[in-house]
Amino acid sequence: MKGLFMAETTYLYVGNWGIDERRPEHGFGIFRFDGRTGGATPVKRVYEEARVGAACFHPARKDVLYFVDERVSCDGKGYGGGQVIAVRLDPATGDMAEINRRSTFAPLPSYVCTDKAGRYLLVANHGAFGAVTKTARDSCGEYHVAIVRDDSGIVLYPLGSDGFIGAPSDIFHLWGSGPLDEQQSSHPHIVKMAPDGSVFAVCDRGADMVYLFQIDRERDRLFLCAGHRCAPGSSPRHCVFHPTLPYLVANNETRPVLSVFRYGRSELAHVCDASALPSDAPAGENILQSDLQIHPSGDFVYSLIRGANAISVFRFDGECASLKLLQTAPVEGKSPKGCAVTGDGRFLMVGARDSGEVCLYRIDSGGRLAFTGA
Repeated sequence: MKGLFMAETTYLYVGNWGIDERRPEHGFGIFRFDGRTGGATPVKRVYEEARVGAACFHPARKDVLYFVDERVSCDGKGYGGGQVIAVRLDPATGDMAEINRRSTFAPLPSYVCTDKAGRYLLVANHGAFGAVTKTARDSCGEYHVAIVRDDSGIVLYPLGSDGFIGAPSDIFHLWGSGPLDEQQSSHPHIVKMAPDGSVFAVCDRGADMVYLFQIDRERDRLFLCAGHRCAPGSSPRHCVFHPTLPYLVANNETRPVLSVFRYGRSELAHVCDASALPSDAPAGENILQSDLQIHPSGDFVYSLIRGANAISVFRFDGECASLKLLQTAPVEGKSPKGCAVTGDGRFLMVGARDSGEVCLYRIDSGGRLAFTGA
């Protein structure tokens, strides 16, 4: 689940990812949101046929929302890839009216963002885990097995002034693998813009890589400008940029560690790591980090951990670019998958996938969390 907040209205949009993409119970839940108490009143559900992987607002038109339909196939054939959809939001009712949609040209699009000017839309295609087995013959006449996997990478779409998604101008394919069974090919999980719009970060959980990209605006193309190889089998998953300092924080799905990087236009330098769990916490294969958010102040970072069913709260020290674990708060729902901090920094909402709940936490002045009971 992903929570998004509109500053001009009292509407909350909760995107549902679900477990089985064939079950028609996904899409968006629309709620009236009380910014004083954090309470939410359901209004309606829309796009129930969609499996929302991520969503973002247009930077200049807050009535335009983009979201990816994270499925292997959107036509029921079992292949063909996902799609990205643009909708216009009604400020009076909160309802959605579709602008247009585009194929993402690969399975399981997992994240979407715009550039700072609202000229481009970027989509990260995670790619499926399956493969096609084919035969090939080499120059000596010997036959061998050739494994073909789905494409994964970043799609660049020009945007119209009204939010319309144009035909893609570039698709940057990523390659690589890791030592784990689910790392047989590249699986970029997130693409995120730096606050100044200069670069875009991509976490590739299949190849254990964190990348930086830029946009060539004269040719409408993406180009790779920096990268860092993480520990084998760590599966970097989500990342956040500090709002004012040149630092990027990434978590790792299969390694309970957060990594801090210093970045520039062509630089991505590893600074330090921090454990996502207390030293006495039990280890296990089910300890999997999922979403990651940073407080609007930049002082606190929140990482969701499945298996432990917890939220790790860190203080970010800007002087030495370090993370200090402040709290490990239990999640009231089951299997925390997505979270969002309200714009005023007062609340954290956590989407618990398996129990189908959004759990509300109050954030105190020290960044720590307290469950509100909602």
